[in-house]
Amino acid sequence: MWSVKLKKKFPKDKALQHFDDFYKNVYGDKWPSIRIALLSPHKYCALINNFGDTEQIMTHLENQGALNIKTLFELEERNIKEQKNAETRKEDLEKIYKLDQKMEQLMLSKQHEEVESVYPQHEGVSKDGPNKLEPSLASRADEDFPPALPSESHHAASLQSSLESAEYDTHRLIDPSVGLSASALYEFVPASKLKGMEDFVLESQHYAYYKKDTDFPVQVEKQQKLNFPDHLHVLTFERGNVSYFPSPRRASTGVFNYFLLDGGSLLPVLALDLQPGDKVLDMCAAPGGKSLMMLQTLYPDVLVCNDVLESRVKRIHSVMQQFLYDPDKWGDRLKVTQKDGRDIDERNVYNKILVDVPCTTDRHSLHENDNNIFKPTRTKERLKLPETQAELL
Repeated sequence: MWSVKLKKKFPKDKALQHFDDFYKNVYGDKWPSIRIALLSPHKYCALINNFGDTEQIMTHLENQGALNIKTLFELEERNIKEQKNAETRKEDLEKIYKLDQKMEQLMLSKQHEEVESVYPQHEGVSKDGPNKLEPSLASRADEDFPPALPSESHHAASLQSSLESAEYDTHRLIDPSVGLSASALYEFVPASKLKGMEDFVLESQHYAYYKKDTDFPVQVEKQQKLNFPDHLHVLTFERGNVSYFPSPRRASTGVFNYFLLDGGSLLPVLALDLQPGDKVLDMCAAPGGKSLMMLQTLYPDVLVCNDVLESRVKRIHSVMQQFLYDPDKWGDRLKVTQKDGRDIDERNVYNKILVDVPCTTDRHSLHENDNNIFKPTRTKERLKLPETQAELL
């Protein structure tokens, strides 16, 4: 007799199963494409360090086929502007066309009124000809001939006659002599519900309870326009090109020339719309990529990088030491703190705050079993993520 050993489920297998259950309902038909992207090899972008050999390293990477996202952004912005201008011109032409039609109808109406003033219509004669009556006269003629009454053969049958002609289902009748009653029949109905499972919630349904939460209303403001800072340079390879950036080397100033990070990290920095003189708090800053990106814009007057764990704070210090020229001389412009973001109560200090809340780190969860949040030992932590995120926000 052969026995089949079930495949052991690793944390990344559980992560994929969870994402299939949850994200399929969120993204619908788009989920298969997103799923393929998450399972594909990671594609990094290169954040150029303005404190290194900037022009030299940008030329070197562009010669290898890398593209500056800022250049792509400006080209796309120009295309969108031209497209909007074309749509506006089309709408203007449609308005002119409709106005011409109205003017033409008005002229025809005026001509018709002039003809009627010269050749008036006789009462009771339709514009279509003398053989057709006006609607008012036609309705008057209908009043002289009321509709015929329905015949008696079409009268509805009475309730009593319907009951007399009805057929009874004798199989549904209960004979009292047998000893059965209507209540006794329910003793043989099979169980359809298990008691004691009223409070049981499937994990796939757990996060649905946070959708209708009215205790924490969120107002979403639509971003009208994204401004790409002049000194921010992020390079990537075009779609379909899976080339990797070489490991960064130190510049003549002693710092690394570029920092490799996920392209998605660029979006929250652009959404902040940084301006010169901003005072910014990066509440969950580790490992420090987005903080470094904000510094590369040369806009913030003050940047505070915070995280809750000592190990994560050390990673922030390490990044700043490797990519900033003499970071100790930055003074009050750059601070690294260790606090729980929920305990930060510094009001009217920052005009912009970036909160990259703890999450399931989807790509890492699908590729690595180590420190995976879908480990059985981290289930409670994972289920509390929405609560933690809401408290931080």
